[in-house]
Amino acid sequence: MLDGRPSSIIFFLILKVSSLLESNPMLNFFRSTSLVSIAVTLLSLMQSASTVFAQTWSPLDTLDIPSKKFQVDALENVYAMTDDYIEVLRRQDGRTFRSSFLEYGSNYLLDLTNPLKPFLFYPDQGIALFLDNMLSFQGETVRWQEMGFEQIELMAGSRGDHFWLWDGLSNELIRVNKQLQVQQRTGELSARLGMVIRPIQIMECGDDVCVVTESGDVLVLDLFGAYRSRFQIPQGSRLLGFKGAVVVWQQANAMHLLDIQTWAEEVVGGMPAQCVFECWQSDRWYARCGKEVVRYALLAKQ
Repeated sequence: MLDGRPSSIIFFLILKVSSLLESNPMLNFFRSTSLVSIAVTLLSLMQSASTVFAQTWSPLDTLDIPSKKFQVDALENVYAMTDDYIEVLRRQDGRTFRSSFLEYGSNYLLDLTNPLKPFLFYPDQGIALFLDNMLSFQGETVRWQEMGFEQIELMAGSRGDHFWLWDGLSNELIRVNKQLQVQQRTGELSARLGMVIRPIQIMECGDDVCVVTESGDVLVLDLFGAYRSRFQIPQGSRLLGFKGAVVVWQQANAMHLLDIQTWAEEVVGGMPAQCVFECWQSDRWYARCGKEVVRYALLAKQ
C-alpha cells in the first residue's frame, strides 16, 4: 500500500521494474545490470528523502507536574491532567489554576489548539465544555446529539474558532464554526477509502488536518475535507505536534519529523533513555522521564 512517502513509492517502482524485466525475454539480457543500476539510483534517492540527523538532546529544565498525563499549549503553559482535576501552570507569570469537572466523568480529552480557549470533550457522553485560560467554565455545555449530530466520538480545535468532529455513525469528518454550524463535511470515508477508520486523534497540521487511527494509519485531508494521502505511524501512537506542515511522532528510540507537503522525512536518534515524549511545542520537547517531566531542546552536534 502506497502511503505518499518517497520510500514507499521508490520500493513500488523497483518492484514494477523487476516484474517488467522478468516477464519480457527481450529485456532479460539487461536484467542483471539494469535492475541493479536502477535499484542503486532509487535507493540513493530514498536515502536523501529520509535523512538521519546528528543532533543531541539538551535538557533545559525539570517541571514539577503532579500527574502522569500532561499537555502543553502554544504559549508553553503546562496542563496537568488527573481523574479528579485539571491544573494549569502558566509560563508567563508562574501562576497556577485548578478546576474540577467530576460531574461529567473522568474520561475526557483536553484540546489546546487555541491557548486562550481550551475545551474538554467527553466522548462517552458526546459533550463539550469550553473554558478560558484560567480553567473557568464559559457558556453552556454543548451536547452534540441534541444539536442533531448522530454519534460524535472525537472532537478537535481548528483555526478561526472552528472545530472538527468525527461522527462514528456516518463515518465522516465534519467542520463547524464557532456558532457550531456545519461548514464542511467529508461524507462517508470508510467505504470510499476501503478501510475501517477508528480515529484516536485529530490535529490540524499547517493547511491540512491529520486523522490518526487505531491501526496507525494517518489520513491527510485539506481544510475543506478533501482526502489527499495517508502515511503510517506505529499502531496506537499519536502525533506529538506540528510546525507548519511538519508533523512529529516517536518510534522506538528515534523521533520522526515528516513534511506532509513534500514528504521529506528526518529521523533524530539518540533520545534520552527511559523517556517517553508527550508533546512538541515552540521547538521544545516535553518528556516524562521516570517521575520527572523534562523540557528538552535539540542542538546540532559540534
